[in-house]
Amino acid sequence: MYSPTENPLSAYRRFRAQTAFIEHLRIQSGLLALAVIINILILYLLQTAGVWLLRGWFRRFPPVLLSSDAVNELFTIFLYLAAFLLPYLVYAHMVRFPYREIPHDPPYPPVLFACTGVALGVSLAGSVLTAMVASVFALFGLFSPPIPMHLPADSFAAFLFVINTVILPAFLEEFVNRGIILGSLRRFGDRLAVVVSAALFALLHRNMTQIPHAFLMGLALGFFVVKTHSLWTGIFIHLMNNLIVLLLAVGSLQMNGWRLALLELCRMFFYGGAAVMGLVYLLIVRKVDLSLRRLNSPVGEGKLWSGLLLNVPMVMLMLLFAWVIWLSFYH
Repeated sequence: MYSPTENPLSAYRRFRAQTAFIEHLRIQSGLLALAVIINILILYLLQTAGVWLLRGWFRRFPPVLLSSDAVNELFTIFLYLAAFLLPYLVYAHMVRFPYREIPHDPPYPPVLFACTGVALGVSLAGSVLTAMVASVFALFGLFSPPIPMHLPADSFAAFLFVINTVILPAFLEEFVNRGIILGSLRRFGDRLAVVVSAALFALLHRNMTQIPHAFLMGLALGFFVVKTHSLWTGIFIHLMNNLIVLLLAVGSLQMNGWRLALLELCRMFFYGGAAVMGLVYLLIVRKVDLSLRRLNSPVGEGKLWSGLLLNVPMVMLMLLFAWVIWLSFYH
């Protein structure tokens, strides 16, 4: 709504600025959606082709130097790099995102450990939210399969498995989600950038066993990367979370009954205690400002989100995610 006393030329310039801003956001949103769609298509194409080729190869040439588990882990590394990195490098090039804008300050250790503690508390909340969401879907006869996690018997394959479950996701996913995606969207405001990067981070897990947890963790990771001006903060938190999950998963394989319940109880107390100590340090000792920068943009928040979501590639992406998540359920 323009003021009746506003100069017509000023009103016209403001209208042009708003239109150009929204159009810029819509184009960048469409390119990001296309990058995610290509990510998913490459993933499924290579998974299907890889399984077919590896099965045929193992039938003709039984593995000698490397076990089948090691070959599978090496293929997973290739799959990760091809599907989860290449599309976003192309996206960054197309939107002319300068990598120097990725925050990379050395994190201050006490702040880093406090952020990690709070993130573990968020992880605990994510586990509770996941259980609640699973219960709701179960009412309709929809169940998400558990994510299996066990170390291969072969030592080299086990080493590669740790790389694939702990190290590679921490570095690659943080570089893509909190580096390229969040970083390229910060020109439209930190709040929008953090939420969108967290939503895509969650949806790319492609199953309701992980999506609620991943979304909350994505919000925490994005927030801490922005507030500490360091992608290293996100990488460290992601690495520690993955390592703890792996250790607990491997340890629980040898347990059952009350021992398993005791391990889960210890995890809850550890995560909760770490979160409380982290919050006390950040809020009381450091007096951290919890607000995120709101962009001084020529349009309101509602128009920002409509520009982000209401374009053909983004609608296609949402429909694709709905289909992929539906396929992840078993009835």
